[in-house]
Amino acid sequence: MSIHTILNAIERVIIFISLASAWVFIPIMILVRSFDIVARQFFSTPSNYFQFVEWRAFMFLVLLGLGHAYLSNAHVRIDIIHSHITPRTRGWIEAAGFFLAIVPFCAVLIWYGGEFSFRAYEGGEREVIAFGLPVRWMVNAIIPVGGLLLFLSGVVVFVRNVLFLLGRSGAPAPAD
Repeated sequence: MSIHTILNAIERVIIFISLASAWVFIPIMILVRSFDIVARQFFSTPSNYFQFVEWRAFMFLVLLGLGHAYLSNAHVRIDIIHSHITPRTRGWIEAAGFFLAIVPFCAVLIWYGGEFSFRAYEGGEREVIAFGLPVRWMVNAIIPVGGLLLFLSGVVVFVRNVLFLLGRSGAPAPAD
């Protein structure tokens, strides 16, 4: 099994998780927002429950989509500089960025998000607005999961850039 096969498999899993979450959470957000607007406009009944569901769906969508956004080069970057540097320089910048930005950011998400989730589980924290169910730890657990998916995306991009810099690949990652 080649390194390219492994990288492609990791990428496919990350993209699947991202797209599956989009198919689940975007319709939920649309329906909840629409229902909230109708309830507020016609029945004068604003509800914190709708905001709760919408915010949680948005959180899941963003955190489960970060890795895919990075792999697809859909994240924010300075395009004026990026378009004027050589592919080799882009490869070096992406490789260095993995250690300078991705690793520390993901370490914080995974470590503190995991601790945050564990404390919520251990303390039996409840979502008051979600009928008092003790599920806050499940919602909080998405933070380290999102950090892990972004970290894995960073590993894929880093390895592809190292392969490019060693002359074993045709272009730096993520592809433009």
